[in-house]
Amino acid sequence: MTHQPRHKGAFVATGMGAVYYTPDITKRELTWRQVFDDATAFRRIYPRDTPTSAADGGSWLMVSPDDRFLFHTVMFGGNNSPAVNAESGMVYVLDIRRLLAAGSRTSCRIDTIAETVRGGAEPDCPALVSALPIVDTTLGGPHWGAMDTFRPVAGGKHFRQTDQVSRVVTSNYFVAPTGLDGDARICMALVDPAGRLTEDRAFRDEHTGRRCVSFDRTSWPHGDTGKANPHGLLFAVADAQLR
Repeated sequence: MTHQPRHKGAFVATGMGAVYYTPDITKRELTWRQVFDDATAFRRIYPRDTPTSAADGGSWLMVSPDDRFLFHTVMFGGNNSPAVNAESGMVYVLDIRRLLAAGSRTSCRIDTIAETVRGGAEPDCPALVSALPIVDTTLGGPHWGAMDTFRPVAGGKHFRQTDQVSRVVTSNYFVAPTGLDGDARICMALVDPAGRLTEDRAFRDEHTGRRCVSFDRTSWPHGDTGKANPHGLLFAVADAQLR
């Protein structure tokens, strides 16, 4: 869902690579149109041998609080086969301002094969801002995510919440019995004011030194409970620290 009072739109994503939009979620009867295809983001990362978006495991989808950007995670390219680009999970960012500004008079519609890999032809279609690969060593990839909108104040002792996204975290886990469970890591990406993503290279596992943090471990602060599977994610600040 969008957040600003002047907007009433909503987005949904399929597990088959499509992002749909309806301009007014309050209506009794809704019209949904495809406005983006994950294949366009795959093409940004992999100009050659581009993975397809068929059954790519598109999942977490969220609009930034200022309604500028749409964030989306994708688990893998191609179909549910280890032989087809199993390491091509990603998180990408769309600029959705023109689409929302069109109000109920949206014209964007992905209805040709060319638009699935090059973006929508209509002027109000979302523009791909950034796409960041999340490399996984197993068949799986980023299934869920969360946005960080907190800013430190008072020398870092307190925080205030804003409508600007500074970081995005993703979890590489789905459902183990499906065989698409990922490698049980959470990875961090930095988001600049223009919505561009870069890997947070300082976010590393304290035991292995590897980028991202592994949940495949024995010991935790609450005891030796063994491996965990990271799924839902949240940035949280204690009430006493929030200003």
